[in-house]
Amino acid sequence: MIQNAAKENYFQLFPEELLASILDAFVINQPMIGEVGGDGFWVHQTPEYLFVVVFDCMGHGYGASMMTRIYTSALDHVVSELQLTDPSEILSAVHEHMKSQFHGKPKRAIGTGADMGILRISKMDRVLAFAGAKTNLLRVVDGHCEIIKADRLQLGELFDYPRTYTNHVMQLDESQAVNFYMASDGFVDMIGGPETKRFGRRQVMQLLEQIYEKPLLKQKQEISGTMQTWLGPNEPVDDLLIVGFRV
Repeated sequence: MIQNAAKENYFQLFPEELLASILDAFVINQPMIGEVGGDGFWVHQTPEYLFVVVFDCMGHGYGASMMTRIYTSALDHVVSELQLTDPSEILSAVHEHMKSQFHGKPKRAIGTGADMGILRISKMDRVLAFAGAKTNLLRVVDGHCEIIKADRLQLGELFDYPRTYTNHVMQLDESQAVNFYMASDGFVDMIGGPETKRFGRRQVMQLLEQIYEKPLLKQKQEISGTMQTWLGPNEPVDDLLIVGFRV
């Protein structure tokens, strides 16, 4: 597992360079307030699998960044200690872990809920499995962007409400290089453009289709440039995290 507990900022625990040393990948991380926020990603390897997880905790700033540490700890416990490998089971177990921490306890100043997407990549046979709690997976093949939809139940809140999560299994063709992206809500919710409106899902998909053949570093530059142009003088309305990678 990639970890360096001496660092204070969550994104220093999992810097882009470490993710890029495992996958052809990029990370765009733009907290709404200061240098830290509630968006995070987590990477873990076993002999059989590589896990890439993106999550979006409620709130912003330092308080939300502390929740990213709590969710990181929950993932460590569920995947490293309990050794669960099924993405849907991991989501449910993370929710139960949060329930054990917060259900029935005094209300915190910051919310305990989070959206999360988990992609498991098999190192041997190019079989991928994805499950999401309000975080979709975007897949771009031959210039076509497809949404692998998450379930609409957030983790870490509404503890008395039963929930299950859906696994989506994908077999990749040996001859294809496929781009995958997971992002927090801040990407689609950017407010700007000529009519001061949301960037929206359709424009996200069109952008990814336009740049899919380019190297990942160039894609990062083009996405960042598009975001800057769209926002213009407007202030961000949410933390923003995008993780893109090619398998």
